[in-house]
Amino acid sequence: MEEHLQNLIDGINRWRAQGISDYWLNFSYMGPVLHHFGDHTITVVGDKAFHAWDDDWRVLAHGGDFWLFTVPGTFAWTRDILMKVAQDPSAVTVRFDPQYGIVRGLSVKVAKRDEHNFTLDVRDFGVGKHPNFKG
Repeated sequence: MEEHLQNLIDGINRWRAQGISDYWLNFSYMGPVLHHFGDHTITVVGDKAFHAWDDDWRVLAHGGDFWLFTVPGTFAWTRDILMKVAQDPSAVTVRFDPQYGIVRGLSVKVAKRDEHNFTLDVRDFGVGKHPNFKG
């Protein structure tokens, strides 16, 4: 578990060193939260996050809904998984981007706790607002 936590700290430090405020990412989520299931696009512009939904961009509330899939959200989510949910380090797989430090993949497979099992895969990441963002 300590190796996962050290990798998380290193990822956060790498991300902060980049000084990126605007970015976008495409990700896939498979897990128990059905309305999050599938492929999604999020862009962060300044201090606001937006989720692409039905050819529009809706603002995400900080700390809620799809905010967990932003870079700071995935860092917090990973920390919580490592500290509170998965006591067995082999139950968690975390992949970090070597350049930006972001969480590229997070997967939990805890025996007999299906509500905690999920897979997050960041497929694309870009600096700046998403090319299709209109706002």
